Amino acid sequence: MLAERRDEAVSGGAIDPQSGRYRKGAIEEPLKEALARVPGLPTGVRDFEIRDGERLVTVPDFTWENRKIAVYCDGYAVHGNRETL
Repeated sequence: MLAERRDEAVSGGAIDPQSGRYRKGAIEEPLKEALARVPGLPTGVRDFEIRDGERLVTVPDFTWENRKIAVYCDGYAVHGNRETL
């Protein structure tokens, strides 16, 4: 999935006409800039893979693993599925 989103990111425009989704970075980059302005907030890790053993559970846009915080800025359509829920 991440490779597919990276390919979308380089093809131009904020919305991918084939999938109808925001391209990788179109939402994340403005949020990253906003988070950087929060006093005392360390930089979150981008696309951190959260796993249950070998099984990939989810990949949040930003993660603060030591604080158990995950931020998804483009929601269920990109990050969710029935198995994860």
